[in-house]
Amino acid sequence: MLIACAFLWTACGGSGGSPGNSSSDQKPIPDTASPPSNTSGAGTTEPSVPDNTDQSGTSPAPAPQQGHTAHHQTAPSGTDSTRNVIMRIYKDAQKGKANGIQFTAHASHIDEITAKWGEPDSTDRAGKGFYAVYKKRQAVFGYNKGGQIFDVRSLSPKLHSITASQIKEALGEPAEVRKTGNDRIYVYRVNKQYELKFVIPSASGKVDHISVFSPKDAVNQMAG
Repeated sequence: MLIACAFLWTACGGSGGSPGNSSSDQKPIPDTASPPSNTSGAGTTEPSVPDNTDQSGTSPAPAPQQGHTAHHQTAPSGTDSTRNVIMRIYKDAQKGKANGIQFTAHASHIDEITAKWGEPDSTDRAGKGFYAVYKKRQAVFGYNKGGQIFDVRSLSPKLHSITASQIKEALGEPAEVRKTGNDRIYVYRVNKQYELKFVIPSASGKVDHISVFSPKDAVNQMAG
């Protein structure tokens, strides 16, 4: 479930518009946790992957900028560490990073990633973009035809214990909640450049993966 989630078509990829408005001609690969219909290079056993969360700095990030008020009350003692993880995720998203992955949406290029990480396990086309899957890194990158990264996803197992209520307790209400199949996608617009998405399957009620998405870059930059 961890890696294959990046490959079914729906409208949940989203754009930079107002809640509920997805671009009609942009159909970025959806943030669904359902199995793919066409995935190459899949193994039968997922390797154990170390979490790549940036451990630096645990102070709370600024409140989300989508017009909703974040909750600033002290979380119950048992959830303090989870709240800190969520706030670090939010701070990373402000820089275009997903869960501490070194490459960023908007600023990074697929050639830079392949130079450092090697070729992806699989690459699939969706809409006007492509998605490169790195199974051992628990990472997926969406990039346009010009090679610019517009979507960085983390599928770290450390995310899988986070619930929707914990996310809302830390960050307030999302700007938008999208539904695709049996998944709900909680969308936070962290600044003018990036959206942070938490993808939660109804079956588990917990995060399957996160996405840091740059709507302005989810276009075909090489179109004639």
